[in-house]
This record gives sequence, structure tokens and C-alpha cells, in this order.
Amino acid sequence: VVDDIVGWTIAGIVFSFDKLEDVGTFTVTPMVTMIGITLAFVGLMLTAGRWVCNKLLAFINRNFAKPSAVIGLVIGTAALGASLTQGIGIHGFFGAFMVGIVLGSSPHLTKETRESIDGVVTNFMAPLYFASAGLAVNFITNFSWPIVMMVLTAACVGKIGGCYTCARATGMPGTSSLAVGIAMNSRGSIEIVFGMIALQAHVITESMFVALAIMALVTSSSSGFLLRCMADRLRKDELICIEGRT
Repeated sequence: VVDDIVGWTIAGIVFSFDKLEDVGTFTVTPMVTMIGITLAFVGLMLTAGRWVCNKLLAFINRNFAKPSAVIGLVIGTAALGASLTQGIGIHGFFGAFMVGIVLGSSPHLTKETRESIDGVVTNFMAPLYFASAGLAVNFITNFSWPIVMMVLTAACVGKIGGCYTCARATGMPGTSSLAVGIAMNSRGSIEIVFGMIALQAHVITESMFVALAIMALVTSSSSGFLLRCMADRLRKDELICIEGRT
């Protein structure tokens, strides 16, 4: 959550530069205000917002038998959260993301309802969005090997290396620490969302967007294979840890 808050706040600041007609009109005050309102929005969502959503989910579970009622609540609150953050100056995706965190942590969200929501998002909304992202640019014309390799290297070194280092610092075995890094390396869908927004705001070129999309596909598809290859060694690490504790 902290990672995404920082990321979306920085993105909002960067994208706001595109709205400046003249460098001389730049002032710090609007950015400070935007950051303050964003933090207030997050705090409100994690406190009062969580309480309200818990009450709404409990009411729906008592009065409606089908998960469709909860799906309607999720879509409605996500749209409201997106509208609020869009008004702040942060992209609407962040508001919907915060709503998902709040609703996902509610004990009133049943397993059946979670599976129904996941089915709608995974099988309909996500493919539709990523298909629209793919249609936004010509991948063949804008493909650049140097940019792709630069982005892919930065992503893998940053995610795998950073998580490996932190995991080792907590005392985890080497193989398990590497597995943590590889698992984190599978994160890629957010990068495509960021890239699409940046492309629309003319912050990055089409070649950079293509590189981000390829990076997301490569890291997401390779992580599962690499973890399966490490399965036997991970079991041995787990046995060593258990023996060490006993």
C-alpha cells in the first residue's frame, strides 16, 4: 500500500507538469496540497471508509442472497473512489485500488463473493483493459532492443535484488530469499497501467511503452517457471529451517 501511495503521488506530480503552459507558472503549493489531500484520502479510507464498507457489506449479506449485489457495491464504490482521486489530481486507478484494499479486508466478504468478483475482473475487465492497451500502439514499429533490455534489466535487478537483500537481512536462507525476489518480479500489470497513463499524458514515448509492456509480460510469465525449477531446493531450505528451530 505504501509503495503504491508513493508511486501514484509521484506520478500525479510528474503528469501535472504536462499541464504547465510556462515553466514560470510552476509553484510548489498545488503539489503539496495534492500530496496532503492524497494522504488524507488514504487515512480516511483505511479508517472511516473501512467502517462504512463493513456496515454496507453486512447489510447486503443480510438482505440479499446473491453475490451480484456485492459486485454492484464493489463497482459503485470503486467508481466513486476513482472519481475522488481523479478530482485530487491522482489517476482514478488509485482510488479504485484503495477501495479494493478496504473491501478486500472486510470479514463480511465471503469466499463465494470473492470468487465471483475475481471471475468478473479476471475474465472480463482485465482482458478488456489490456487489449485496449495493446491496440494503443504498434508494437512492431515501436520495438527497440536497447530500450527493452534497459527496462527489463532495471526491473529484474530492482525487484529481485531488492527483495533478495531484504529477505537475507531478516535471516531467510539464500534460496528462499531468491524465491521471494522472483515472486515479486512477477508484478507487471501495474507497470502497464502506469505506462498507458504516461503515454496518454505524453510523458513517455511509444517505444518506452512497448518496452514496459514486454517487461511486464516477460517477468510475469517467467516467475512461475523459475519458482517451479526451485521447488526441490526450497523444500530442503524449509526442512533445514524446521530442524534448526527444533
